[in-house]
Amino acid sequence: MPAMVATIRLFVLVSLFGALLFEAEGAAKLETSAKQRQILVFGGNGFMGASTVERLLQRGDNVTIVNRGNWYWDSKERIKPYVNYISCDRKNNVSSCTELVQLVHSLGSGRFDAVIDFSSYGPDETKDSTALLKNKASIYIHISTDSVYDVCNIQERQEPLKEEQAIRPSDKQQRDLLNSHYDYGHRKLQAEEELIKQRNDPDGGIPYVILRLPDVIGPRDTTHRFWIYQLWIRLASELPNKPIIIPAFLTDYKISFVYVEDVAKAIVDAIEPSRRDAVLDQVFNLAWPETVILPQMLRDIEAELGVGRQQFQDDDGSASAYFYPSGRTGPIDSSKAVKALNWTPTPWKQAIAETVKFYNEALTKEKFYVQRDEIIYIQATQFYKDDAMQFYNSLEKAYNINISHFKPHEEL
Repeated sequence: MPAMVATIRLFVLVSLFGALLFEAEGAAKLETSAKQRQILVFGGNGFMGASTVERLLQRGDNVTIVNRGNWYWDSKERIKPYVNYISCDRKNNVSSCTELVQLVHSLGSGRFDAVIDFSSYGPDETKDSTALLKNKASIYIHISTDSVYDVCNIQERQEPLKEEQAIRPSDKQQRDLLNSHYDYGHRKLQAEEELIKQRNDPDGGIPYVILRLPDVIGPRDTTHRFWIYQLWIRLASELPNKPIIIPAFLTDYKISFVYVEDVAKAIVDAIEPSRRDAVLDQVFNLAWPETVILPQMLRDIEAELGVGRQQFQDDDGSASAYFYPSGRTGPIDSSKAVKALNWTPTPWKQAIAETVKFYNEALTKEKFYVQRDEIIYIQATQFYKDDAMQFYNSLEKAYNINISHFKPHEEL
């Protein structure tokens, strides 16, 4: 009998412990669920957007992305299955995107923890989005560009450029001239101005953070600019008639760059509640503190490829092909972001190494056959038009791949 009582007592204790453990686990799950942020992303399927969304997903956030349905690189497999996806063309006004409007209304008195906008290229998209999301977002991250400085007061420039130097000329004639000459920078600055304007609305607006980026490098670039240079250098010794050409005006021109993963990290850090006071309603440049000249960048790619020193040819012809810089803004100062976000960029040579490695592997991976064929077509038609067969053969040899579908076939 005593043994039976002891057994019963043990059973009761185990049951109570199990119940407490179950309750604790349930509470932990509820706490984890409560911490899951609701993030809305315009874009999210491209170069910077996919890298950012991937980080948000790794954190456990609930992410909704809004775009036209173009899936770049492997974002269809890497991103789409793990997010809520809404198809929408912002050029038609987001208020016409029924599914998005319904989602916003379903929030009731709630709101998105953050909205991240990669795809606003002018004031209309920004105005439409902020109108729809008024009182529905805690913070609005707008991805801008250093090209905005192209339409600002040239006389008052000091390099590297700081955020407060983005001031349009007071003279209307000069302002109109710059706007017409640098349309992209003009429209992106208009988008910034619209975001600031809505924030100053008497009825209140969405708090914002604006990130101004220079040329971005890294894996999965949809422009292929870095990859073009990499292949050009890789095959230079095999195709000596096509040396790497550097326009004379770029031989010592200082360029700002930023790494795609560092952009993604800065965005994710900016929406952390602990950083809100330091970043709200602020503009930040993001770039490596050190500037780079184009010949140095190409030599660093060359060193990572391990192909030996290639011939770089200076050319003073105005028609010379070059892919960096995309604008003539000049270097930008990112010290403000370093301080406010505790932003520490990846070391330059590490970023170059990771990027070169990715594109080398992309040429041999079947899942990237679309991008591989795109880069081969670009190189063949733009650089090796007169030596296409030699280019194809050299590429096959260098990467041990079969690209016979590019070669002309004899008629039967």
